[in-house]
Amino acid sequence: MEPTIRKILERLQQAPRLAVAAHQNPEGDALGATLAVAWWLRKKGRDARAYNVDPVPGSLRFLPGADTVTRRVEDLGDPPLVVVVDCGDLSRTGAAFSAFTKGREIINIDHHDTNEGFGAINLVRSQASSTAEIIYDLVTAEGQPVPLEVAWNLYTGILMDTGSFRFPNTTPAALRIASELVAAGVDPARVARETFDTQSPGKLKLLARVLSTMEFDPEPRLSGVVEMFLTQPMFAETGTQAEDAEGLINHPASIQGVRVAVLFRQLGPERWKVSLRSRVPNDGRPGMNVAKIAEAFGGGGHRLAAGATVTGSLEQARRAVHERLAPALLADE
Repeated sequence: MEPTIRKILERLQQAPRLAVAAHQNPEGDALGATLAVAWWLRKKGRDARAYNVDPVPGSLRFLPGADTVTRRVEDLGDPPLVVVVDCGDLSRTGAAFSAFTKGREIINIDHHDTNEGFGAINLVRSQASSTAEIIYDLVTAEGQPVPLEVAWNLYTGILMDTGSFRFPNTTPAALRIASELVAAGVDPARVARETFDTQSPGKLKLLARVLSTMEFDPEPRLSGVVEMFLTQPMFAETGTQAEDAEGLINHPASIQGVRVAVLFRQLGPERWKVSLRSRVPNDGRPGMNVAKIAEAFGGGGHRLAAGATVTGSLEQARRAVHERLAPALLADE
């Protein structure tokens, strides 16, 4: 057994009460990892409570335990130990939970390249397909079968972070674990239907609206870059909300010839959430590391998928990103 996993299991055995949290705006891996850990610990007799600062997205409400996630740190009690999953930086859990962790021991389980080990115990594997994959190893380390509720959450995390097993992080380990989770009782067709094939009319209208803003090669030095823009009025026009923006960036990133796709989503009058996706070329190179660009703005993520918040007007935000993108593109040629 891996020493870090052994250490985590020993510490969890000693803690009767725990809180489990992930990054804000949770997607499948963040929420699946949170719920999997909470379910598993409750099965072991622990008082484990799940938290996220943002609501559970509609496409993930089918997950076992989704209705138990609280958005109030006051509901977490006074646990001596917290488990933070799928979070490259503690601040991404939100201000309230970050403050809540003060004076408490943190177990940090993650697969982000930019994670610097903010926990007392850190189980960080950047080569893993997802945080759910790492948690599978933790849950099965003692030789016990995976509870069905845990299996549903872990499978969903792996499926979504590998893009339905299309992304370069689709490793033999990810496929093997997914197979074992299906054997444990997960219905893969239902998970795919709920997460990828069920959308509201408003989200499709939002997609059409955002796609209409696509701009290719905004400057000569940015050849191979495509940008899209999502403003707050667009949400109002289509009757949608922030969770409906999940996955929009993947559409321009799929365009042949695109090297990097960028989505600027307005958070406020002078704040923009910048999502970056790098496309893997067919010549064997790994694709441009957009996590380094996100880090320059206090964000983070993975080599091919990252994000950050940039302040200023839209044009100021674009210029700031362009200044980082242009030399990175040149170096990647």
